[in-house]
Amino acid sequence: MRKFAKLSGVLAIVMVMSLLLTSGVFAEDPPTLYTAIQVMNLSNTASANINLAYYNPDGTAASVGINDTLTANQFKSYDASQNVPSDLPNNWRGSVVISSDQPLGAIVGMGNSDSGTYVSEAYRGFPSAETANTMRLPFILKNISDKGLTFYTQFSIQNTGSAATSGTVTFSPLGGGTDVVENFGPLQPGAAVVFEQKTDAGLGTSFIGSAKVVATTGGPVAVTVMQQGEKTGTGRTLQLYTGFTTGSDSVRAPLLLKEVLDQGYYYSTAIQVMNIETTNVVAHIVYHPAGGGAAITGSNVTIAPGALASFDQTQDTGIANGFVGSGEVVRVSGASNALVGIVSQGGTSGGVYTRAFSYPGFGGNDGAQTWRCPIFLKQISDPPNTWSTALQVMDVSGASNSIKVTYYPSGGGAAITFTKSVGANQFGSFDPLQTGQSGLDGQTTFIGSAVVESLSGGDFVCYVGQGAVNAGDAAMAYVPFK
Repeated sequence: MRKFAKLSGVLAIVMVMSLLLTSGVFAEDPPTLYTAIQVMNLSNTASANINLAYYNPDGTAASVGINDTLTANQFKSYDASQNVPSDLPNNWRGSVVISSDQPLGAIVGMGNSDSGTYVSEAYRGFPSAETANTMRLPFILKNISDKGLTFYTQFSIQNTGSAATSGTVTFSPLGGGTDVVENFGPLQPGAAVVFEQKTDAGLGTSFIGSAKVVATTGGPVAVTVMQQGEKTGTGRTLQLYTGFTTGSDSVRAPLLLKEVLDQGYYYSTAIQVMNIETTNVVAHIVYHPAGGGAAITGSNVTIAPGALASFDQTQDTGIANGFVGSGEVVRVSGASNALVGIVSQGGTSGGVYTRAFSYPGFGGNDGAQTWRCPIFLKQISDPPNTWSTALQVMDVSGASNSIKVTYYPSGGGAAITFTKSVGANQFGSFDPLQTGQSGLDGQTTFIGSAVVESLSGGDFVCYVGQGAVNAGDAAMAYVPFK
């Protein structure tokens, strides 16, 4: 995501239309983390006058900020090599509020410059309508070991309102047991606090489960979770996802994999689903194999209130190694609109996790006919990596869907368009590194934004994955904007 700005610790971004982005730092032997903010004007016709205001964790101003203008559909990067306030110090941590007279989308990329233990991840900001007094976090970890790494989470809670905010965090263990309740606040407007599970004695020696954040006074808040996989000396992974405000009867994933070999890594996915309601819900997973064929339905699982259920493709004997397709966790009975979830993808080398990313799963009402991607890349060099992106689309209309992508180069010039058909409930990949799959075959390199739309009038969901060939965790993903 171009150069990363040296902004460590808690990072948040709010736009009006607001986007709020939060993050943290590694709990042990931390690399220096950098961030890059990618902002896109979502208007097709009008220029956007924007302001970026930078705040410290206590809510005080950290900089004079930036005023800028973006033309229609333009994307711009605010990072260490360009467009950062001169009075913003190194090692700063805090929040950024992006105000605009047009709708905006913003993505934060996060990484470090150590090629030996490289980590990276991305996440999208919160539109102001998506902040709330209650946030659900489906997947929270402390000292959980898997495939050579030990995993922890930490999350940042930011007050996005105009009054001081206090509240509670309730941790619910996987499989039931006693909840753990902790307090936060008061947080001043714009201020944030980090809950670090690795050092939380209240969670015992290890924990796997979910959490609920409630602003009992003031509010609303936004929450972002960082998941870290650690291995002392060599290897670590970084994943991020944002909290949920409402549930659905399904959680969709455009691309699911089981032990799929690509460029020396075996990739697999998992969907972590939380019941946010007060009564049980019964759900199962449905797979839609790539290229068509009969759907594959898993066994029913009962999820207790506040509890987590893991639909891990590596553990699912109903699909074979090498499976590629889309999928969804679907409510069968019980509480309605109870499901939220995240999708994780990991790559192993020698049986050890070496790269991973996460993104929020799509609810049953999350489909749209147009999505906007603030950043799209083909073979862009940013040492020690050369980055490319791929758009993964899933039809949710139940009929064949003609999907058009329009690419807008960051430096101006003619837009590039490409169209392909995606089958009912199927996934389609727009990968610029695969000949004939993206419309960018004629471009040696590309950096810019993209608008994705259905020509068939059918809803779809999508995410953008970004990666590079690197010995570290050079993988990230984000959800575009409607």
